[in-house]
Amino acid sequence: MPNLFTYLKEYGKQSFEIEPINEIDYLLLNELIYLPFDDYLTETYDIQNPYNLVELAESYDLNAKLHQVDNAMMATKNRYNLLMQVAQSSRYQQIGLANFQHNFNEDTEKQFCACTLILPTNQLMVAYRGTDDTLIGWKEDFKLAYQETIPAQIDAAKYIKRTLESTTLPVVITGHSKGGNLALYAGLSAIKDHAERLVTVYLFDSPGLTQAALQSPQYQALKPIIKRYIPEDAVVGQMMYHDVEPIIVKSNLISIFQHDIMNWQIQDNHVATTETTSDTSQLIDKTLKQWTEKHTNDELSQFFDYCFDLFNQTGTTTLNDISKDVLSYVKQLQNLNNESSSDYKSVYETLSNELIQIGRQNYLDYHKNRWMKLQHSIETAWEDFSAASGLATHLAALDQWIKGNSTDKTE
Repeated sequence: MPNLFTYLKEYGKQSFEIEPINEIDYLLLNELIYLPFDDYLTETYDIQNPYNLVELAESYDLNAKLHQVDNAMMATKNRYNLLMQVAQSSRYQQIGLANFQHNFNEDTEKQFCACTLILPTNQLMVAYRGTDDTLIGWKEDFKLAYQETIPAQIDAAKYIKRTLESTTLPVVITGHSKGGNLALYAGLSAIKDHAERLVTVYLFDSPGLTQAALQSPQYQALKPIIKRYIPEDAVVGQMMYHDVEPIIVKSNLISIFQHDIMNWQIQDNHVATTETTSDTSQLIDKTLKQWTEKHTNDELSQFFDYCFDLFNQTGTTTLNDISKDVLSYVKQLQNLNNESSSDYKSVYETLSNELIQIGRQNYLDYHKNRWMKLQHSIETAWEDFSAASGLATHLAALDQWIKGNSTDKTE
């Protein structure tokens, strides 16, 4: 099925004057920010002195195999191929990259990355990277459920402020996964002083905000320029709270694999869409919201602190490490949990059991409702059939009566 690479083949040679910049351009350019550009996009490259995209691709190509070994979860072959094909497409060859910032701090549990793209359309695109493969990054994600702000959001606000103050160009903000949440937070922080400069905020399968934040004047001012995209089986993009109707995207794969935008279906110069999310997506969303709403922020904090403390005790720091031997890792976690004497263990066990119970009940309710709807449909169909059969009997009798009377008159 058509994907980002299909789009590049069809539109890669067309300039932005011929084919105006669109959602797919922002989607694929945002995806590139997941690649480890730290060694190339140094602080010397700013908006006045950007690093050309073609030159970046050429430099990256020399070390591609090394990146795929050291950072296999981020430097995927698909992303590498995307970078190469984008760089070979005349449509993108004038794009510059600047202000690449990657902040990682174990002490403050922060994972943040952003980059500014200077587009030939006389716009800036500020792209926020989503979660990387570090466990610190994942822990910070879960903090969205119980902390008012996370460290990466503070960095996101500082980054957009500095960008807007360094130029007068209009700005598009983008982000995938946690990066979309950072894009949203950045937009909230900038909308008051720079409303006329913010063009659009693109959220690609991203967590939302707290219910209180959705009521804020800043959010209400930002809301008209938010464009939100989620796949059919969305999980991440349904987390937290949203009040912007999503564009629901068809995908070439199922389940959590749809979170990877490389699997999203593309139709011409836009995403291929469908009307509703899947039953699975809605079931998971309902379960997670019921679970988090049932518990205090302190309880959720203790739950996730306990989980990640177990992870830390294994000595692993990245998903790449875990992927090398998943079964052994799970067994190690089970042993550590059994041996743990942490004060938070009881909270972990209670909340884990409740999550399972809520999920099971929602699953049973879902199938009960499906059965009731099916039963109702069958009963309705049978009534219609019975009514139709009865009518047919009456019509047949009437036909016989007419024929009988006609015969009598003829004789």
